[in-house]
Amino acid sequence: MLEKIDNKYFFDNNANYLGRIPTNSNIFSIGSDNSLYFGMVGSNLEPYVKKFFKIEKINDFVKDYGEFNGYGKEYEVVGYINYDGQLQIKITSGLIRHGIKMIFDDFVRKTGAKFNKDYAIFLDFSKRTIWFGKVSVKETEENDMLDEMVKEAKKQFPNSLEDQEAYFLMLTKVRNSNVQENFKQALIVEFDGKCAICSLSKNNLLVASHIKPYCLCDDTRERIDHDNGLLLCSIHDALFDKGLISFDEDGKIMISSEIINDKMLLKEFNINEKTRLSNKYLNGNRINYLKQHNFIK
Repeated sequence: MLEKIDNKYFFDNNANYLGRIPTNSNIFSIGSDNSLYFGMVGSNLEPYVKKFFKIEKINDFVKDYGEFNGYGKEYEVVGYINYDGQLQIKITSGLIRHGIKMIFDDFVRKTGAKFNKDYAIFLDFSKRTIWFGKVSVKETEENDMLDEMVKEAKKQFPNSLEDQEAYFLMLTKVRNSNVQENFKQALIVEFDGKCAICSLSKNNLLVASHIKPYCLCDDTRERIDHDNGLLLCSIHDALFDKGLISFDEDGKIMISSEIINDKMLLKEFNINEKTRLSNKYLNGNRINYLKQHNFIK
């Protein structure tokens, strides 16, 4: 569950990522600030920092650092408690100091978004990824809205999972769900803005495809967990969604008996029996979701 503090700091201890709304100097200055600052220790942020990094006292904090991927580029990230008692996260790329501005510029190029205070920069300390995502001051209300939309879809189409999914996705577009947009943004970062099967990189032709369908998810956490997703082009999303293809726990493609013998059709779809997901996408959590995508016909 994403927790928001002072409308600009964000912590999700279950998914192990945090974020904050960047400052103008992070984004626009020529010599832009390459650090994110998380308040003074002793403020209402302190318990969140301790919980996130699993420490009992701030003085127990050990510098956390490593390479993070942001929209296909590698960045050096260092997190530490500075002399002013703030959690400071510095983001650089080689000799280039202004890493946050570089990440934002790539985000704009890939999505066409314009910066405003509805966007925050997020860092996932488990998967070592960085991305920009839209945030809402009504995150809890958004999650409640998702639950209501799922109930509405099931009520409208009680006997058809395919119709439930289509109706639900229509509702998310009509009601402009920030949660759905953030789900896609996280996948764009992880999959470097390319279809996991054919590497198509046209953003308007890419779909954040759920592995375990929305209407079968146990709770909101599963619906917004980007491990429960693959970034696919519209053609491969349709095949995946209709149970004509899936992937086993080793990433090897599974092809429906309806199409497996039609070699010309498989060529048109740009798939064959050797198609597979890259191992870098096969973390334990995603494998568990793939095991539940048992719709192959």
